[in-house]
This record gives sequence, structure tokens and C-alpha cells, in this order.
Amino acid sequence: MTLQLSKGFSMMRFVGLVTLATAATLIASTASAEAAAAATPKPAQEATIASRVGNQATALGNVLNVFASEAGGDWKAYDALTGVTWSFAKPSEYASGRFQLSGDLLLTGFGMTRLPNGKAGSDYATIEDNEGKSGLTLTGDARHVQMLSVRKFYLSDDYQHILQDQFGAKDQVIPVAQHCSSGEDFASNPAFFEIELRNGKKAYVEAFQEEGGKFAPSYTVFDFMREKPVGRIRKLKCLVAGTARVSLRQVAEGRSGQSGVGPETSEPPATAALSQNRIDTIVAEVMDQQYGTSRDPAGQCWEYTYSDGDVETDYCMQPAKADVIRTAKGVAIYLRASNTPNAEEGYEAVTPGLMGAFQVAVGGDGQWRYVAKSPALPFGTMGYCGCDKATFVRLGQELYGWMFTSGGTWQGVTVANYEIVAPRGDVFTDVSDVPEIREDDQTASYSVEVVDDGSDIFPLKVTRMVSGHSDGERMVPFNRVAWAYRMPQSL
Repeated sequence: MTLQLSKGFSMMRFVGLVTLATAATLIASTASAEAAAAATPKPAQEATIASRVGNQATALGNVLNVFASEAGGDWKAYDALTGVTWSFAKPSEYASGRFQLSGDLLLTGFGMTRLPNGKAGSDYATIEDNEGKSGLTLTGDARHVQMLSVRKFYLSDDYQHILQDQFGAKDQVIPVAQHCSSGEDFASNPAFFEIELRNGKKAYVEAFQEEGGKFAPSYTVFDFMREKPVGRIRKLKCLVAGTARVSLRQVAEGRSGQSGVGPETSEPPATAALSQNRIDTIVAEVMDQQYGTSRDPAGQCWEYTYSDGDVETDYCMQPAKADVIRTAKGVAIYLRASNTPNAEEGYEAVTPGLMGAFQVAVGGDGQWRYVAKSPALPFGTMGYCGCDKATFVRLGQELYGWMFTSGGTWQGVTVANYEIVAPRGDVFTDVSDVPEIREDDQTASYSVEVVDDGSDIFPLKVTRMVSGHSDGERMVPFNRVAWAYRMPQSL
């Protein structure tokens, strides 16, 4: 999906866009970053480096320990942090009275993959590198550092575990709010956490996703601040977490004791009783019922044969992390699955990828039932649906679904669409005919955001982009008769 600014964008969001230009520097500085990570910290720094995984200090742990300390407002406090490579020696002014300092660091817990090369347009390509290679930006005024942001290539929705990997066993990553509306700006799937360090210092983080397009990479972003962003949580209408606190050691030992996430008012006993183990069991039961019990040798996906009426195709379906919605009415689990690549034979160009979509309700006794299910929704080409990168979105007061882009390129012509998969009755359906790139207009692309206007089902804001600039926009209401968002012909 194409990134954009809306009226309510925050200064950190603006800085995030400004620092997209540093992506090439981020990739090119691999050697120097690794050298910095291995360097011995200066004596003056040793007292601030308290976040460790095992005996090794993590780069983000180093930065956050400084940021949360009394010295964290001083730009000079960040001059020589272990594991951080700054692009410039001092902060630069990017807007009147506003300063930033950009660099890169390596997040712990990721392996080697293909990353964007930092170039745009036809020069865009990928290179082999560690997925944890991330951009770091400090922002503030001329005298004080006020915020910091970390931008990791590609979409990751398991925010809490990514954060936990960066800190020690005595540090706590505490859910504050999640399942927010994504319509306020281009941030998708936002969630909020409190970081409580072993020394008693605290910081808060908003995690969210920025989706890319054909030549624009997607990002997972972590914005850190010193004060709890109560106003923003309220504005995004997030569900606020309970009071249970979870340490890394508790999570590792499977005894988190979380009370779950739900409204600030009374929460049903079923919510508190629904453990991660129970969620995982329900996911496995759904997959077994819908795809059979035959799995691949590694046990990571379910073997499944799909027929379109003429041709049968073998797939292996893999579940994504389940999304759990907890309200005063009870607990709903949303699960999506997608086929894995066929490494041995590949797929023909006309063969679609498959998405499975399921909504189940969990009762007070822990038993579950289907609310809606569609095990085989075909999207895309060459066996790839694009749905493995779907973002879970709130589409209305009580309507949730997934949004992603799907399409392909034929003889140099790209056609891509925004797919929004949501329940209708007891099945799921694609409720969008909004394109990302049209066959008859290769010079323009479209961006989409869900706008929470308080209605029962929220409208979409669709913006036409040409050469990176807005060329018109339109609010697209949900058509209840068609049960879809219909693209305006005039845009």
C-alpha cells in the first residue's frame, strides 16, 4: 500500500517520511554497524548499558536506557552508544526549530533475508542482509531530545516479542492498548506498550505498520516517548489493557498471568481465562477441521488440495498469528492462513494463491464455535496471494477484517488491487474493488486508509497519487447493498 500524510499526522510520522531517504545509508553501513556493535563501551557508558540478552548488550537497549534516564534529553548523551552508527556527527534542522539525528542499529532476534537496496523506481532491488537492520531517528528541539523512532524493514505484527528480545529478563514490556482504529493517518495496526526497565525508569512506545507499494518497502515502526500518550490512545479508540504485568522470564516460562486486553470497564471471566496455549489449541483445531490433519514434514503447514472446478492444485496452508478481540460481549478470534511457496515445482502464472479466513467465538467455558469461515479464497497469481502480509484492521464499530494488496505484472503492465476481506454472514468476502495500480493508467497509484467517522461501518479515504503527489482524493462510503467499497469512476 502507498504511504501518505493526512491532516492528523504527527511530527514523528513526518520525520519517519523524511528519513526514508536514509534507507540507502542504512543498508550501505552494514560493516561499520557491525564493527560498532562489537566495540568495547567507554567507561562513562557502562553504567547506562543495563539491557542485555544473556551477557550481550543490545543496541536498542542501550539507546532506551539513555533515553529514559535523566540525561536522556541531552543530544550529546547519544554520541557514542555501542551498536549505533550515526549518519552525521550532530543533529540537523529539518523544520523551523525542529531537529533530528538519524542512524542505524541492529535489532536482536532476526535472521538473514532479502532487504530493499534503498533505491527507488527502476533502480529498486533487494540484497541479502539481516532483517533486524533498522533505521533510528532522534527528534527534538535545539536543546532537547524528545522522541526516538526505530523503523524495521517489512511488516511484523508480534510487537511485544520484538520488543522483549531487545531487553533483559528483569525488564518488562507491558501491553497498554491495542486493536485501535487505523484511520487517523497512514499507520496500520497500532498498539501501545510500556517499557519498565530494571532500574525503575519507564518509557512508552507506539508500534505500527507502514505499508509500501510496488517499489516502496513496508516498515514496522516503534515510536518511543517518555509520557504515556493518553490522548492518542483515546483518539484511536483503542481497547485498553488490563493491569497484569509480564516479564520476559514469565513469558518464556509460559506463566504470563495476563488478564488480557479489553475495555476499561468490566471484562468477562472468559477473557481472563483465555490463555495463549488455549488460543494456539483453537488455531490448530480450526486448521485440522478445515484442511485435514496431514502436515508437511516440518509440521509448519497443512497440506490441502484446492479445486476451482476444472483444475486441482496442491497447497500447504500456514496459519498467521491470531488476532483476539476482547469486548464486554466475550472473546472473538480472527485467524487467517495463506499457502506457502511451492519450492519444488513452483506455480504457473495463472495459479492463484490461497487465503483462509476464520472468525470463532469463545464461550465462558472455553469452548468455541465458528461465526464465519472461508478456507480457500483465491487471490493473486503464480501461487502468491499477497495475503501473508495482510494487516488486521477495524472496519466499523463491530466489523474487523484484513487488508492487503494483490495482483501481478504481465508484459511490463502491473495491475494491483486493495483486497479487504471481512465477514458477511457465515462466510468471508472481499469487500473492496479499489485498485492500487490500474491496467489502463500506469502513471498513477492509489492509497487507501480507513477513516473512523463514528459510523457503523467506516468509509475509506482513497487518494490518487502521481509522481509522489496527491492528484485528488475521495471519501468512499461502504455500500451496504453491494456489501463493498465501490471505487468512484471519477477518481
